[in-house]
Amino acid sequence: MYRALPPLFETWKGFDHVVMEGAEETEYGIPNVGAEYLREQRGIEVGFWRGVGNGYTKFAIETLMDEAAAVAGKDAVDYRVQLLSKKPRAQAVIRAVADMAGWKRKRPAGRALGIAYSDAWETHCAQVAEVSVDRKTGAIRVHEVWCAVDCGVALQPGNVADQMESGIVYGISAFRQKVMFKDGEPQQSNFHDYPVLRMNETPRITTKVIVTDSKPGGIGEVGTPPIAPAVANAVFRLTGKRLRSLPFDQALLKA
Repeated sequence: MYRALPPLFETWKGFDHVVMEGAEETEYGIPNVGAEYLREQRGIEVGFWRGVGNGYTKFAIETLMDEAAAVAGKDAVDYRVQLLSKKPRAQAVIRAVADMAGWKRKRPAGRALGIAYSDAWETHCAQVAEVSVDRKTGAIRVHEVWCAVDCGVALQPGNVADQMESGIVYGISAFRQKVMFKDGEPQQSNFHDYPVLRMNETPRITTKVIVTDSKPGGIGEVGTPPIAPAVANAVFRLTGKRLRSLPFDQALLKA
């Protein structure tokens, strides 16, 4: 908000609520939570993307949840459900998407599943991604995505599904896109050197809209936050390596 609306940022006395969106509170039953940020002035200001703050805070939270589950020796789905024992809507989307994906079913050789959950904008969403990694290049391929979403009263369930699917496609594109700067100038100018997801790369997406009588939540940004952590968690199951930064570094994964 420092870049977009400086006067509003000043009234917040230096605390950027949008930067911290999704990280200040979580539905998980964890009594002690700490989250902080440091604003670095590098001469190039950053703006918004689809997913806003939740687009990266949920990446941090949901990859950390997978690490915690692994340390605890628990299944990633079971671990989340246990920590959401007082949040039945959250549990419902996680259980639904796990069932849709056949979470405990054996996958084809060279593929693995990863899961992530988001409570952004008072909407509950869980996604599972089936992923493979090219061992020669480090390239990640997302073959299929399952999504369960509860936004409360869904006035147009078909539109909700469309929003989720486009958010997923955007999120898959975003974790491999990168803008490089040289002498203050961006080096990418159009789609020939800033690659968005092509139709032949787009995974099959299955979306389940769970209609409830809860008050309506947001939906336009909801599809993006869970996809990158779901993919990163699948990559860990395949390779034993954790991806902790966005966009994903193909060269690092290859190494």
